[in-house]
Amino acid sequence: MLRSVAFRAGLLRATRVTASLGMRSMSASALTRPAAARNLRAHVVLKTLARSYADAAVYSRTKPHINVGTIGHVDHGKTTLTAAITKVLSETGGAKFRGYADIDKAPEEKARGITISTAHVEYETAGRHYAHVDCPGHADYIKNMITGAAQMDGAIIVVSATDGQMPQTREHLLLARQVGIERLVVFINKADAIDDAEMLEL
Repeated sequence: MLRSVAFRAGLLRATRVTASLGMRSMSASALTRPAAARNLRAHVVLKTLARSYADAAVYSRTKPHINVGTIGHVDHGKTTLTAAITKVLSETGGAKFRGYADIDKAPEEKARGITISTAHVEYETAGRHYAHVDCPGHADYIKNMITGAAQMDGAIIVVSATDGQMPQTREHLLLARQVGIERLVVFINKADAIDDAEMLEL
C-alpha cells in the first residue's frame, strides 16, 4: 500500500534530493534561492510504504472501531476465551481463527503455560470492528497488563467458577478503573466444572 506524505518546499532541508524520489537533483543552496523557490510547487509529494498488519480484504474499515480485551486472574481462561471468540467468528467470516498456541506463542509462554506479554487479535461482527488485547494475569507481569488495558474502550473480566474472585481479579478491576475503562463484561468460565448448583448460581 502506498501513502502520500507532503512536505512544504520551505521546510525541505535535505542536502540533495535524488532522482530516485522522482525529482531532479538540486543542491540545498539552489532550493533556497528566491528565483528557485518561486518556481517550486507549493509542496513536494513523496511516496512511502505504509505497513499494515491486518488483512484489508477481511476487515472493513467503514465499521465503528472498538478496543476491547480480556483481564483477570492467572489461569482463569482469558487466552482460551480469546481463542474461542476467534473460532466462533471465523465460521461466519468475521475473524481469522487463532488457537491458544498462536496467541501465547513465545517460548517462555509455551513452557510455563501462562501469558507474559499482551497479544493482539482482530475480529468483526455485523456492526463493529474489534481490536482485542489479551492481557497477562500473573502478578509478575502487571505492567504488561496496564499497557494493554490503557488502550481499551471496554474489557471482559474473566472469572473462573471454580475459584471465584482472586487477588488479580480485584487488582485488574481496580487498575481498569484507574486507566478509565468504564464498560465491563463479566465472563464466568469453567462453569461445567462446578457440581454444586447453588455455588454456580452465586
